[in-house]
Amino acid sequence: MDSLPSSLLYFTQQLTNFTRNQIKINPLNTDTVGPEKSNQLRVSLPVNSIANMKSLTLHCKLSLTGVKAEDGKTNGKFALVPRGGAAALLDRVTWSAGGIALDNSVTPYNVVPIVRDNLKKGSQKYMSDDKVLCGAIIEEHTGDATRTVDQAITNFAGFTECEPSYLDLNLLPELQCTIQTGPASIIPWQAEGKELGEAASEANPGECKYHLEKCFFSLEVIQLGSGLYDALTQRAMMERGSLDVPYPQFQIFTSSVAEGNTSVEARGSVSCMSLDRIMYVQRRDGVKGTTAQQALRSNKEYSSYTTQQQPVGPHPGSTTFAFTQAAHNFVSDNLETWQMTVNNAPMPLYNVHCNTESFAIAMNADDRSYSNARGGLVSSQGMWKENTWCAVQRLKFDEDPRRLSGLNLSSINSQIRVRSTSRADDSGGANTSHYKKQGLLITEQTSILRIGPGRAISVVS
Repeated sequence: MDSLPSSLLYFTQQLTNFTRNQIKINPLNTDTVGPEKSNQLRVSLPVNSIANMKSLTLHCKLSLTGVKAEDGKTNGKFALVPRGGAAALLDRVTWSAGGIALDNSVTPYNVVPIVRDNLKKGSQKYMSDDKVLCGAIIEEHTGDATRTVDQAITNFAGFTECEPSYLDLNLLPELQCTIQTGPASIIPWQAEGKELGEAASEANPGECKYHLEKCFFSLEVIQLGSGLYDALTQRAMMERGSLDVPYPQFQIFTSSVAEGNTSVEARGSVSCMSLDRIMYVQRRDGVKGTTAQQALRSNKEYSSYTTQQQPVGPHPGSTTFAFTQAAHNFVSDNLETWQMTVNNAPMPLYNVHCNTESFAIAMNADDRSYSNARGGLVSSQGMWKENTWCAVQRLKFDEDPRRLSGLNLSSINSQIRVRSTSRADDSGGANTSHYKKQGLLITEQTSILRIGPGRAISVVS
């Protein structure tokens, strides 16, 4: 009978004494955070429950304050919800258990989920769930200078992606999460009397502001009243000596790419037991270039990501999102090819062009080549090169978090390097980069939280 498909079999399964519920968790220190207030939010998870870590949600109200017009002028600024909502404003999300750090406190954290969403998240999920929960796309606003928008931040990157996702917190010391908000420069704005993305007719030196208020968390918990699960867990711990909980964590290494460079190089140093993925993105961080160079760009002109400004867009040929904030607009700029090396071993074995060749590698890294139901947020070649470009190299076998198949670098401090070359511009000029940029080398690796008797833990990176 076991060899027959389930569509031919008559059977049922019952899980007895099972209950599911949701709980509300208030922050430990404050319920209001922002650049001009306390910028850290701390929360502790209950120690006497089995929690669905993937259900952890931060609920808050995003308070946006624009800039009023100067006397006799129409140069007001309306603050907009950034693409990705309040999650795009989180600069750091760290976890600890009993005072032991579980991650690398990656900064800026908000870059990681944005890059992953661009490559992995389907448009149906993005334009339904994400749009309702946090405002996944930047939308026009011409109302009051100050407004408040409800937000729900889910899908945290890092420890909440652990396996098993239903984690028995009775086995651990107290789990605590610390969230730190980023600068107000991430907030995009719309000029008074103008369409979204249209240039302001008069300058205004004022800066829009934001803060998150009335913050609290919700968490899904379950109970198994039969005692069978507890018995199985304790037996597994006795037989193995410990329980392993794998989870992803990230590191970001930044580099500066000067205007006029003929090549780009970013370096990082990693020591881990499973290096799963390497990603490289770059965002503008400086001068705008000459008028002739601007004419070669399909993107409209915009300033450094550190400057609060109007959203970048509309993106050429996009059917998902039309605008994004400059802090999360990732450009190939004038790059022609790229190649990564890990301890002098080239990956890939040839120089990859930054056009659709790079996108094909990114797609294959997510096992989407033969999938008819999945896709990312990139919806045109122009959008890929000017707004969502990323060099990706996957090193693990598949997406199974329990299978540690990435590159084992635990015995050495590995050197990772990305090298890129620039192409000649369309006017026959030299191979030079038109803009100063910041390069971000992102590594994804699997760590293990090892749980022993008496709530003893250790982190194996």
